[in-house]
Amino acid sequence: MYRHNRRAPRYLILVVIIGIAAGITFYLRDRASRATVIVEPIPTIVPATQAPQPTSAATLPEMLPTQTPSILLTIPNANVTAPIIPIFLGESGSWNVSQLGFNAGHLTGTAWLDQPGNIVLAGHVEMSDGSPGIFAHLDELQVGDVLFLFVSESETRVYNVNAVRIVEPDDLSVLYPTTNDQLTLITCDDYDFTTNTYLERLVVTSTRVT
Repeated sequence: MYRHNRRAPRYLILVVIIGIAAGITFYLRDRASRATVIVEPIPTIVPATQAPQPTSAATLPEMLPTQTPSILLTIPNANVTAPIIPIFLGESGSWNVSQLGFNAGHLTGTAWLDQPGNIVLAGHVEMSDGSPGIFAHLDELQVGDVLFLFVSESETRVYNVNAVRIVEPDDLSVLYPTTNDQLTLITCDDYDFTTNTYLERLVVTSTRVT
């Protein structure tokens, strides 16, 4: 008959307790070591060694010339007071008026203040939302009406209207140089809803008197 050893379970329990205690100690030490790891914050200032180098003059984009922002066009009988900004020729060969807004746009390539000749300014008759543009009342002008260019505090140029007429959209004769100091204003006219285009141009020409 087999005789049981009653001391064996006690030793087994002791071994299990020691193993559990060792496991708990290892776990606590591991957590303590993880808690002491220092996480460095992300720097908010770029070190000097990583700062971008200045761009050379050869790679700088070419700046477009601009007119003096204080120059104003004023036409009392057409309710116009607007700053003049430059309008440049686009890739299509026509002047890009997409950024014209409520300004009068000087068509670059025509005469300017320091050159005698035909200064040509364009303006919207109507905005994209249907509201009136700055040249909405240009058709109300008559021969003899006065236009003003306020060039500076000490210089004001005065022009008298000598013609108000309608031309075809492709009539470029209104842009031709002149020997006298002339100011030409151009806007769209006769909107066609079926083609979503303006069929005509309204042109006002004036001659400088002072």
